[in-house]
Amino acid sequence: MVRSADELQQRGRAGVGYATPIRAPEQVEYRLAENCGCDQSVDSQVEYRLAAANDLRWIGSGLAEFGLVAGAVVDPDAARALMDGRDPRTNEQLVSRKKVLDPRGKVVARVVVDAIRESAAADGMTAAEYLGNDRLAARFARAERGIHRDGEGHLLPVADAERLAAAAGLSADTLYGADVIAEATKWKGHHVDVGLRGVDVTGELVKSRSQSVST
Repeated sequence: MVRSADELQQRGRAGVGYATPIRAPEQVEYRLAENCGCDQSVDSQVEYRLAAANDLRWIGSGLAEFGLVAGAVVDPDAARALMDGRDPRTNEQLVSRKKVLDPRGKVVARVVVDAIRESAAADGMTAAEYLGNDRLAARFARAERGIHRDGEGHLLPVADAERLAAAAGLSADTLYGADVIAEATKWKGHHVDVGLRGVDVTGELVKSRSQSVST
């Protein structure tokens, strides 16, 4: 989007805002910490302002559904529960957390994809023909699309890489190294939480306005 000079100037006068997705529990704990967002080395004026800033308060009319009161001091345990999709009163899970396969249980897709392509080409066949199995051919095609989309960083679950390699008469240990396969196998089937817990919205005022707010 292209903004006019007047729009940019007006935006600069008002300040700017930032939105940070919160996905990990560590991000929640950081925001509940008393020194959130602040350097440990601060002078007396900063300490004075931090004393007031650390008094976190609830806002929002929806809090009443959970027995919380807008304007009251934030209960850290209740905040953790809400950010985890749980009712802070009963601990009931209200929102299912989104989980995906642990990246540690995956290997680089291009290694096995390139090896199968080369083996198939040497026999004058397509990769699908060489694999000789519709399901594996479909999995191979998905891996190819993933590489096209993500580049060298596209990962493949180690179990899929082993099945594709075996169907092509190849050894996953040889292609990747036995140590790499052994390490990935430790995390095979393990899932990690990647769901969005919330959004941290931060506003920055220009100096003239921030001074008027603090006085």
